[in-house]
Amino acid sequence: MLDYPLTLDNNWFDSVIDELNETEINWLFETSSLTARLKQNSQYFEVKVLSEIVQKLTLEQADILKVDIQNALFREVILYCDTKPQVYAQSWIPLDEQQLSNHNLGTLGTKPLGEQIFKDPSINRDIIEIAKFNAMHPIANVAKMLNLDELNSWGRRSVLSLESQKLLVCEIFLPGSFLETKT
Repeated sequence: MLDYPLTLDNNWFDSVIDELNETEINWLFETSSLTARLKQNSQYFEVKVLSEIVQKLTLEQADILKVDIQNALFREVILYCDTKPQVYAQSWIPLDEQQLSNHNLGTLGTKPLGEQIFKDPSINRDIIEIAKFNAMHPIANVAKMLNLDELNSWGRRSVLSLESQKLLVCEIFLPGSFLETKT
């Protein structure tokens, strides 16, 4: 059993790294909805919620979001395409701002976050940062739990803004995902 929320501490970069191939660049630096892109590449899309808890933002998370330390909804999911796990995703939604918003992001259940937020024409994405996750990182336990190959993949994170509301989204591409197989 995994202890959620999983840490995503890593060395994050905000630029294209020489070791990335064209497919990796295309997936990692996608500025529109990753959910929409995953759906375009599959017949059946599903979200499985691993964890959804309310807890205080860490100092680092608050700093990334440029908000005060406050309670936030931490949501961890696996995104599946045609029953194959593609992406482990984690989002932090500050509740002080959410309570003032009409986006109802605190009641998503198995609905994809990306589908909800990219409906809003005011959406804005800050710089996308990327990091490499390997078998030594705690996130590798998700790949093991899903009986996937050893984790050695890329992830991305960015702050998304909807009007005055900010949320932090991090997506780790799992072994065998489209990041490795689709252009």
